[in-house]
Amino acid sequence: MSLLQRLQRDPFALAAVGYLVYGVVYWLGAFLQMTPERRMESSVPPWVWFTVGGFLVLLVPVILWRPWRGRRIFAGLWALGPLGKGLSLLWRTGRRLQESEPVSVFQVVFALIALTAAALLARAAFFGGRKT
Repeated sequence: MSLLQRLQRDPFALAAVGYLVYGVVYWLGAFLQMTPERRMESSVPPWVWFTVGGFLVLLVPVILWRPWRGRRIFAGLWALGPLGKGLSLLWRTGRRLQESEPVSVFQVVFALIALTAAALLARAAFFGGRKT
C-alpha cells in the first residue's frame, strides 16, 4: 500500500501527519519567536523545551501510525492539546482585533493548523474503526 493510499484509508495515519505538521510549525514558531526577554521569563533553559518539544513532534506521530489497542483513546485525549492551542490563539487574535491592535498572520495560520490537527485526531478517535 502506498503512502497516499494509507493516508486515504487510515484516519490514524492522516492524524499522524497532521500532528507532525502542527508540531513542526509549533516548534519552528517557538524557535523563531525566542527573544532574550522570553528566555528570562522561564526558570527552565530553552534547550530543555526545544528538546522535549522535538521529541514529542517525532514520537506522537509514530504512536498514532502504529496500530495498538489504546490508540483511539490516545488520539482523542491528545486532540485536546491542539484544540486548546488553536482556540486560545483565535481568542487572543479576536481580542487584538477588538482593541484595534496589529494581528500576527503567523498566529492566525498556526491556529488553523492547530484546529486541523485537532480535528484529524478527533476524527481518528471517534471514526477510526474498532480494529486498531
